[in-house]
This record gives sequence, C-alpha cells and structure tokens, in this order.
Amino acid sequence: MSTPPHSPLHAPPLPRYRYHPKTGAWRKERVPEDGARAVTTTKATIGSASPAPGPKPSELFESSFDYFLRSLRPPVRRLPAAEREERLRQHTNAKLRQFEMHCLSLAATATQCKVHRSVITDHRSTVTDDDHSTTNTSRPSGPLHPLVGYASTATLPEVYSALVKVLGRALSFAAAAQEDRLSRESFHELLALIGPAGVLSSEYAADMFTSLPSYDADSDTVEAMATFTLLMEHRHHPRLNINVEALFEAFDTDSRGLVPAEVLYPDVLMAWAAQRTFGNLRDQWQRFAAVIGTERERCADAFPLMPPLSSRTVIRAALCSAPTIYAAACSLDLDGGSL
Repeated sequence: MSTPPHSPLHAPPLPRYRYHPKTGAWRKERVPEDGARAVTTTKATIGSASPAPGPKPSELFESSFDYFLRSLRPPVRRLPAAEREERLRQHTNAKLRQFEMHCLSLAATATQCKVHRSVITDHRSTVTDDDHSTTNTSRPSGPLHPLVGYASTATLPEVYSALVKVLGRALSFAAAAQEDRLSRESFHELLALIGPAGVLSSEYAADMFTSLPSYDADSDTVEAMATFTLLMEHRHHPRLNINVEALFEAFDTDSRGLVPAEVLYPDVLMAWAAQRTFGNLRDQWQRFAAVIGTERERCADAFPLMPPLSSRTVIRAALCSAPTIYAAACSLDLDGGSL
C-alpha cells in the first residue's frame, strides 16, 4: 500500500531547512508539536496565524547532516575596500623596494669602480705627467656606461637580434673568436638598430665605443658578447634570475656554479620535470620546455653557441636571446614560490 506524497514517511528528518528562490537563503521550518503541518520561519509567518500550505515535492530541502557540514565551513570574509587598497599598496611598495635595492647595488659597484679608476689615474699622472690619463677620468665607468641608458628602450632579444644582424652569425660563448668582435663601423650600425642614433654626435659615439670595458686599443674592437652581457646585467628581471637559480638547483649537483649546456634542451627539461615535480610546478616546467623546443626548431641558427659547461651568465644570456624564451623565463615559475 503506497503512502500519500505528503505523508510523514516522505518528509526529511528534523530539523528541516527549506530553500527560498526569491531570497536565495535556507530557512528553518517551524514544526508544530502535533507535526501536522510544517511552515517556514519567516517574519510573515511569525505574525500570521494562518498556516502555510503544505510543501511541494519539487522544492529543495537540506538535511540536518548537510546543514551540519555547512555550518562547519567558515564564511568567506570580504575585505573592506580600504584594506584591499592597503594590501595592494604594500605589494607595490615591496616591488619598488626590490627595484631600488637592485639599483643601489649597481650604484655601489659603479662607485667602487670609479674610485679604483681614479686612484689608478692619479698614480699615472704622478709618474708620467701625461694629459691623456687625465682625460680617462671623465669617461664613464663600466657599470654606468651610457650605452645602458641609450639601449633602455630596446628589449634584450632585440639587442641580441641586432648583434646577430651586425655580425652575420650567432654569438658564441664557447670560444672568443675574432669574428665575435665589433669594429667602430659595426658598433655604429648596432647603435642605429637599437636606438635613435641621430641624436648622438660622432665624438660621443666614439667615446662610448672606446669606454666599453671590453675595448681593445690594439685592434680597435670590442667584444660583442661582453657588450650584450653589460646590457643584460643592468636590466631588472627578478623572475628570470629566480628561474636561472632554479635551473642551477636542479642540475648543478656539485655546486660548482656550472651546468651542462644540455639543460636548455626540451627533452632534458621534460625528463627532469617528470621525475622530480608534480602538479602545477610540473606544468610550469613542461611549458618552459615546450617554448624552448619550439624556438630551437624555428631559429636554431640564431641561438647562441654555448660551452659544454655554462655559467649563470651564459644561461641568462641564452634565455634573453629569443623573444618567446625571454617572455617565458620572465613569466613562468620554475621555483614554485608563487604557485
């Protein structure tokens, strides 16, 4: 024998909570002592003596067990607008302090270098009494070279592409060849590719060329890779530096500051990620390996030649040689600190 649809046997156990679509809230039902009819506790039903109609079978209800589980979950705390702005301001100030500390360290290095060069120049002027040694004091030191400010509007991949175009071949870290040096004409061509060369006088461009740290007076040339690393060291890219350290933590097992050149091959990165990582961190490594694999297939001739054992500077320069690799190295998290 079947029971009626509104029989107490079909009713959920007490306490019962009914969902109200208009308000989007669950309200506890007020059940009389005789259990004849249940109504929802609202302001209208408290002041009204007439009972509410019986429940519909299609209406949603919440059991006491579900209500108990929901009550254990703490409600989401919505931050006030002022507190949200304060947290955002603190995050921005932290990034600014990090950038200022990066600039202060470079300024300290420049000051030490300038003092050291001043001492050497004073010693030369005392011994030889040569006017040319006094002229060297007015030249900018290596860390504060004017080429850093001149090339600030060009990205590092654009600078590397300009060097490859001027030299006609990919740069090499493996061996210092004469073909990897820039003459005065090549340097002026490089200036035209990475910045507004028309605003530079010929005397200032010549002084900029001879004041480079890698300038050789005998051959009147500068090292192309040293010029690129000079610009690279004065760029603020903390995420790229963190990812380089993550690569060395993964592959520099002897802590010698050197890793095999194969660390920038997609198969090696994929294999290491499959064995040592999982979850979101593995996804970051796999995406990084996929970007490097695609770029190596697309422009393998422009990728810099690396020695069998590469230092941090070599790895950093290789990551700055292509736009897609540079963007991935500055956005992905191989360390897992932000995941």
